[in-house]
Amino acid sequence: MKERILTGIVFSIVIAGFIVPGFWTPVVPALLFASVLVLGSAEIHKALAAKHPETGSPTGLMVGALAGLAVIPIAIWLAAPSLAPVSSLVALAAAGFVLAVVAAASVLVAVLAHGVERVGSAGAAAAGMIYVAWPMYCAVAMLFAYDNAIFWVIPALLAPWITDVTAYFTGSLIGRHKIVPAISPKKTWEGCLGGLVGCMAAMPVWFLFAFPRQQDIPAGRIVLFALLLGLAASICAQVGDWFASAIKRWAGIKDFGNLFPGHGGVLDRFDSVLFTMPVFFAAAILFEAI
Repeated sequence: MKERILTGIVFSIVIAGFIVPGFWTPVVPALLFASVLVLGSAEIHKALAAKHPETGSPTGLMVGALAGLAVIPIAIWLAAPSLAPVSSLVALAAAGFVLAVVAAASVLVAVLAHGVERVGSAGAAAAGMIYVAWPMYCAVAMLFAYDNAIFWVIPALLAPWITDVTAYFTGSLIGRHKIVPAISPKKTWEGCLGGLVGCMAAMPVWFLFAFPRQQDIPAGRIVLFALLLGLAASICAQVGDWFASAIKRWAGIKDFGNLFPGHGGVLDRFDSVLFTMPVFFAAAILFEAI
């Protein structure tokens, strides 16, 4: 437990070191998400290889994913930053096209080199890459499209933590009914609902007192928007956690990696963020468009 707490503190400081500069420049937090993409992709490939050793190298896909990430600021610049919702969608479309071409090419190369029996493993590797890459694309698109993007990125990172903490304490106190025993035996319905309530309670506080909102928007609308966003984010955070647990159980591994002692790998820390980041990206587009 001591090791886990110490690692958690160091991890939080490192993440803060990448996020805080985001108040002035999008480049530093973008480097964080690029690192998550590379390290997370390597971990998902390792998990896949534990089940199917013939999966092959993820190098080509990782290069393609990074190329797609690099396309985002260029696409935003071409689409005009003043049209933030439009430029974000243009950037994601461009980056997604690059990733789709690279993913399709990787499957084709595997088939040409080893035969059609490699379609399954090659396709799974491509899908695993997209599982990690797409949320990181959303984060980078937000960072370069909106001047106040960091105020969307921070709650996207915090929502899983708030959900996890409140779910843990609620489940520990009153948890009785298992929710996904085949995937995560300790999770309960009571903990799940506690996580929902905790996240929904935190989001209005953030958007009322931290987010730089326009004064002409009624506080009631802000609260309603934040409550719905908190509900969606908490649901997605918990689904992301269960999905990652399912992958690990399928692969027969305990953690995705050992980069963080007591916590596992990058994906063990960011599995829920992979699901919350697109939610906050969609919320940012909606909020900026109205």
